[in-house]
Amino acid sequence: MKNIVVRIAVWLLILFLAWMALVSWSYTAPRIVPSLVIGWWGFLERVLPAMAVSWSGIGMAVGCSLLIIVGMHSLSGWLFAHASRILKEDSQRTWRWTWTIALYLGVWLVFFAIMGAVGVIHQVGWLVRSKEPLMVRQEFRGSLFGQLKRHENELLVAADESNWNLEESRRAFLQMTEWRAGRPGTVEDFHIVLFPGTNAQMVAGIIFHRDSGTRNRVGFVLVTPPAESEFLAIAKLPAVLARYQSQGVANTNVVRK
Repeated sequence: MKNIVVRIAVWLLILFLAWMALVSWSYTAPRIVPSLVIGWWGFLERVLPAMAVSWSGIGMAVGCSLLIIVGMHSLSGWLFAHASRILKEDSQRTWRWTWTIALYLGVWLVFFAIMGAVGVIHQVGWLVRSKEPLMVRQEFRGSLFGQLKRHENELLVAADESNWNLEESRRAFLQMTEWRAGRPGTVEDFHIVLFPGTNAQMVAGIIFHRDSGTRNRVGFVLVTPPAESEFLAIAKLPAVLARYQSQGVANTNVVRK
């Protein structure tokens, strides 16, 4: 009876592990398999245009290879003939060029294998030491824009309740967003820049993602009194910043790092 219980427990554990592996594979396979099959294409698109053919280097490599092959063939032929005489084998047999070429290609194969092993060890060591996550959550543009829109609404509400006083608006905005700390799209993921005017009033607020790739996709939002906001492409950000900085006011980032 005891053996039956142990067997059942082992099989249940195996089935559970197989189910977990199947679930994980079904989630990661749609991302990993295409990357393994066609992921190298993006690398070639980046690297090939920047490559330049060095015909002098190619000529030198071909010339050196021919010299090595000829020298290797001569040495191997002498060693083969000497060994044949010592072993008293058929002296009519000679060292073939195909054997020399195969030996030369084998040397290169060993070299590439060693280089590949060193590369694998280097990358594994880098992955072990790196603090960056192996996988990064890729959100849809609509979700990223929604996060930007949410913070725009929160800044408008905080500024309106504080009569557009900069420090009070900043404090109220942080109080409205602190309950979402640690979740995707929190205030820590954004640059929120407030521009003070006269009498400690806020004349404008700019919100954009910290990640450069994300902000290139969704742009930024400009908030101005009395309760106006405008979503703009990231290419217009330098002009907007220059417009308010030219008024002689300094900018204040809401999130202090």
